Amino acid sequence: MVLYQPNNGYCYNSDTHFLYNFICDSFKKYKNINGELLDIGSGSGILGLLLARDYKKLSLSQCEIQNIFQVYSSINSKCNNIKSFMYKHSFINCNFTKQFDFCVSNPPFYHSCVIKSENESLKIARYNDSLPLEAFIKQSSKILKNHGKFFLDCYYYYSM
Repeated sequence: MVLYQPNNGYCYNSDTHFLYNFICDSFKKYKNINGELLDIGSGSGILGLLLARDYKKLSLSQCEIQNIFQVYSSINSKCNNIKSFMYKHSFINCNFTKQFDFCVSNPPFYHSCVIKSENESLKIARYNDSLPLEAFIKQSSKILKNHGKFFLDCYYYYSM
């Protein structure tokens, strides 16, 4: 897979690969993986693109708040011949046009009280100010179909 990412922004890491492997292991329980897939906070698109590449009957949508990552994700979709629809909004404020069978995400998980990067792109991608956990879960529950599956990297920092 060809993947473009910014030099000075958030780049995917091993968390993405661990989550991808966990999802693939979970999918082994089912005979026919198909339906609507939403990658929440898709960044450069790696997680959703890997799943759409390996599970051809999934229809990929992505939701990303940052313009630069919307562009990278679009380029990466085209370079890898994977169709995708991009919701160019904040996930918690987006009016989705459909419900999804699967939602996946490696959300921003650092608590808002930690020392933050000066890089605005990294702030949005890493710290939960832009996507608080409670709002994230509430919106996810609205857009999942009955019996839909939600996979996320749930490593989350809390202040003491």
